[in-house]
Amino acid sequence: MEPSERIARLIGLIDESGRVVLCPTCGENAWDYGLATLNIPVDPQFAEMGKFEVFPLICTHCGYVRMHSTHHLERKSQRHSD
Repeated sequence: MEPSERIARLIGLIDESGRVVLCPTCGENAWDYGLATLNIPVDPQFAEMGKFEVFPLICTHCGYVRMHSTHHLERKSQRHSD
């Protein structure tokens, strides 16, 4: 299944950094992405509408999950296009 346009854009924004991020658990650089973002419930005083939206990347070697804030990735993208 192909990623949606938004997921493809989020992947691109992460890749733009050019950094190699090794898994902190196993040391591999073998990441796969989910096809959806996740909403983590939080206290509304800390995040708009009581949720924090993240984009997960999963280590294909050990299963470790790292998460990126969609808000911060997309805000960074908007600043660069202005």
